[in-house]
Amino acid sequence: MDRRNERNGIIIAVNDQYASQFKGGKSRNIPVRRPIRPPLETSVREAARQLLNSLRFTARDEALLNTLLGVGLLSQQQIRTLFFAPANNRTTNYRLKQLYDSHLLNFTASLMPRMAEAGMKPCYLYTLGPVGEEILAIRRGVSRSALGLSDRYDLHRGNPLLMHDLQVSQIYVQAKVAARTHNGVVVWGNEQAAAVRNQTGQELVRPDGLLDLTIGRQNQTFFVELDRGSSHWPDKLNFYETARRRGEWQSAVHGDTFPTILSVVADHFLTRARRAAQYSHAPIRFLFKPWSAFLAEPFLMGWRLGGAERLVNLFPEE
Repeated sequence: MDRRNERNGIIIAVNDQYASQFKGGKSRNIPVRRPIRPPLETSVREAARQLLNSLRFTARDEALLNTLLGVGLLSQQQIRTLFFAPANNRTTNYRLKQLYDSHLLNFTASLMPRMAEAGMKPCYLYTLGPVGEEILAIRRGVSRSALGLSDRYDLHRGNPLLMHDLQVSQIYVQAKVAARTHNGVVVWGNEQAAAVRNQTGQELVRPDGLLDLTIGRQNQTFFVELDRGSSHWPDKLNFYETARRRGEWQSAVHGDTFPTILSVVADHFLTRARRAAQYSHAPIRFLFKPWSAFLAEPFLMGWRLGGAERLVNLFPEE
């Protein structure tokens, strides 16, 4: 696990070793309607310490917490894809109920209609709960406030960006699934970690995420953009070009090559985004996919290169 915390910048690299370290989990059916969880009988910190010293807290649970630290929120379906066997719905539901009852996770059902509209399976949405946050803090030897968590993922605030952020999480999930197929490695940075600033700390551009992907002997770093239709692409391209020319992007990305921009765009706004890239003279590589195709196609294949008509793959051998 690699992590950087700078202006709420968080980078995660969650490996899959937890799969061989799982310490329990019986398959049980539970009602779809989730009961109100019991209150904690002790302090949040004591509850976290008790779990860390028990067999009830597994390596898979910790991998889930670390992932939520990096991406902010995950749907029930995304969690199943990342951490459970594909057909193991009952085990997933039961384990998530346990983690919710233990205050490791919080959840909401409020986004289900919007998830259906976006072509995603309607299901619960999960974020870190107070005990989950405390476990992460204890592991790092810091206070919860020092974790750099944002109240953006507070499910009770009704943040209108939650659906956007859930779709960004889907980009991480599909990158992870693709990397597993090739025994690859995914390192993910949240938008604060991906932000490019000048020497005075002024923000020049803030991507939605930073994806470092290693497949075999090849490594590529990407800035990630998820546009639901609100972006003004000529401005966005100017921001990236300013960041490229001024060189401050190397504070966010280690390397000598400006990252390719992976852009997943709402279907009916794709033409507008690609046209802006076509008319731009900036030497920045933009790869586009419409959201519906992104959900349906292999992650590593079939990206549209800027405003050109040809499709490219993220790695040549793919």
